[in-house]
Amino acid sequence: MKSKNFKCLLVGLTSISSSVVAESRFDYTFVSASYSVFSEEIDGISEDLEGDGVEFDLMLNVAPNFSVMVGYATGQADVSGNGNTLDAEVDGFYFGGAVHMPVNERTDFFVGYQRRESTVDFELNGQFITSEDSDSDSVLLGVRAWASNQLEVRGIIDRTKADEDNDTDISLSGSFYVDTLFSIDGGYSFDSDGDSIGFGITKYL
Repeated sequence: MKSKNFKCLLVGLTSISSSVVAESRFDYTFVSASYSVFSEEIDGISEDLEGDGVEFDLMLNVAPNFSVMVGYATGQADVSGNGNTLDAEVDGFYFGGAVHMPVNERTDFFVGYQRRESTVDFELNGQFITSEDSDSDSVLLGVRAWASNQLEVRGIIDRTKADEDNDTDISLSGSFYVDTLFSIDGGYSFDSDGDSIGFGITKYL
């Protein structure tokens, strides 16, 4: 649960005249809820860190090509090794923004930035040991495309920096629109150390 060049990208994209491209067919004002399970390799431990979590998101289109977004996530994970079990519980939120531009009548390109702030509580063999804050910054690059009149597909590259660590996550997802204002969502994401699969719902406003 997850810019140095964001300002340059933002300036460059907003300078493109919207009259050059088609009007976007995608809605950027919505609320969504999702559930995901994940597995991650940990250096020096034979077992993988495994867990699950839920996330709630709100995006608002505040200008023709710009949206703001906020969200809240909570989850838990555990890993065992050397006769011990380490449990972690995470609570956090994020905020950010995204510039989106139509490429053609069926495809949009977007670039965004997110700031995530989280608190992680650790337990060892059921006993609380410590609580830590974890903050990160992410740059997102992605596309939204209509595969059919009811099916949207997305691809996102997420470059995240947390303290001295950098990570690149790739997400592939899709949404089936039950009607024009409601979709059922699913997706898969992975990086060099692990992967996750998630399901959710979205209500467009």
